[in-house]
Amino acid sequence: MKFSTHAEHRMQQRSIPQIVVDLLIRFGRSEPAGNGAWKYFFDKPSRRRFYQYAGVLARSIEEHLDVYVVVG
Repeated sequence: MKFSTHAEHRMQQRSIPQIVVDLLIRFGRSEPAGNGAWKYFFDKPSRRRFYQYAGVLARSIEEHLDVYVVVG
């Protein structure tokens, strides 16, 4: 996925690995964010799906699950 300079800067500032963004898009809940963009985040059902998929590996990125991403 191609990131804007702003997104790369914010990911670096917040120490968010790219895999978290990929997981958000794959497992996260989405909702319109305006101007044709979509916001992805983990709610309770999407976290459950993610934990079922990742198993024990989920613990290694658990600290990053309170983030969201806007895709335009």
